[in-house]
Amino acid sequence: MLLAFKILIAASAFGISLFYGFKTSKKYSGRELYFSELVQFCSGLAGEIGFRHAALADIFNKYAAIFKSLLSAQLKAAGEIVADGEIIDEAALRGKLPKGALKPEEYDNVLLFFNTLGKSDADNQIDSASSFKAIFQTSLEQARLDKKKYAPLYWKLGLLGACAFVIVII
Repeated sequence: MLLAFKILIAASAFGISLFYGFKTSKKYSGRELYFSELVQFCSGLAGEIGFRHAALADIFNKYAAIFKSLLSAQLKAAGEIVADGEIIDEAALRGKLPKGALKPEEYDNVLLFFNTLGKSDADNQIDSASSFKAIFQTSLEQARLDKKKYAPLYWKLGLLGACAFVIVII
């Protein structure tokens, strides 16, 4: 009876440790996907503003439906701000844009990017999107390096922690 209880606790601890390792490693995959989509958004934004002359809320809603990362939620939030007739400002963005797993400086760059949209003529917005695209490209490269470096590490740490806990229990 005691052995069965120990095995049950060890198995559940093993599962929890592996799950924690998996969830932590997924954070790095999510950051990489986020910045990949953000770079795509910056590229598409130039065409949407320059050639189609689309409304900002329509652009946000279009790309929010396409993307699957945190960026989708951020675009929906920014679209709601613009749809309500408000001008995008940092205070409104900070309250509505989800941060997710972004580092503080990355989140600030995203806020600055959204803050520049809709406040000047099309040419300046296109130039701003190009500038931010370069910044986000750098963040994408860093996210790829972090994923390559840390994602396997958290899997292994989860497995190691699970094994250590099982050994201590039994």
